[in-house]
Amino acid sequence: MVQRRKWKILIKLPNKSLSNWKKHSDMRKLIIILLACIGLGAANQADYLFQQGNEAYKNNQYSEAITHYESILRMGKTSASVYYNLGNAYYKNNQLGKAIVNYERALLLAPHDGDIEFNLHIAQLRIVDKIAAPEFDYIFKVWQSIKYTLSLNQWMLSLFFLMILITLLIILQWFIKNRGVQNIVRQVLAPLAGIFIFGIFLFGIRVREDISIKNAVILEQKVNVVSEPAANATEVFALHEGVKVRIIDRSGNFVRIRLSDGKDGWLPASALEII
Repeated sequence: MVQRRKWKILIKLPNKSLSNWKKHSDMRKLIIILLACIGLGAANQADYLFQQGNEAYKNNQYSEAITHYESILRMGKTSASVYYNLGNAYYKNNQLGKAIVNYERALLLAPHDGDIEFNLHIAQLRIVDKIAAPEFDYIFKVWQSIKYTLSLNQWMLSLFFLMILITLLIILQWFIKNRGVQNIVRQVLAPLAGIFIFGIFLFGIRVREDISIKNAVILEQKVNVVSEPAANATEVFALHEGVKVRIIDRSGNFVRIRLSDGKDGWLPASALEII
């Protein structure tokens, strides 16, 4: 499995009150410099750890590679490449559940990425339980494909730039008096506004799903799914490492899960990890 060697780091500086900054211009410059230095230092550290992880992976030191990639995530620096490489390291370290968790996380940040989808498929072939997925009609598949074309961050950025473009066209229409140009602007604005409204609708659905729907992956080699949230409850069926489930309820140290084929039951929360 080929590791990725580059990833993007976004440095964010906090916004401050304009009036307060004007009163202390020298202090403002000093704080900005300090924040920039701290941000660059963290970015450089993350990049260093990423390269160290890649080197460890290349030398078949998978546990060490995992430590480096996990350190990046603990710093709050996330990217599809980090999760992808971490998934590869876990896979090579024979930790199937952890590998699938991180491939799934990478796919959330980079939908339809061919490398991630391929490695996830390879990992899923090793799952003991072969759970039949429900058959969906063509319209539902197209709808899901459109909805998950972009990640949440990509949807947000796309809508932001589309809003700016629409705003600029409206301003242009106000200031240009040429009717021919105004008609062209109107013809462009109408479909753009429609796309923007549809995009807002899709983004809202994705945010709601992200908040309400929690998927997880079984990490234990084998776990018994029981009929109620109790240690002495009746066993309903068993699941093995790597199976993807949906969490539908919680009670104490137990979670209620549902499989893609409709089966559900309770198991210890420690037996799985949320994607």
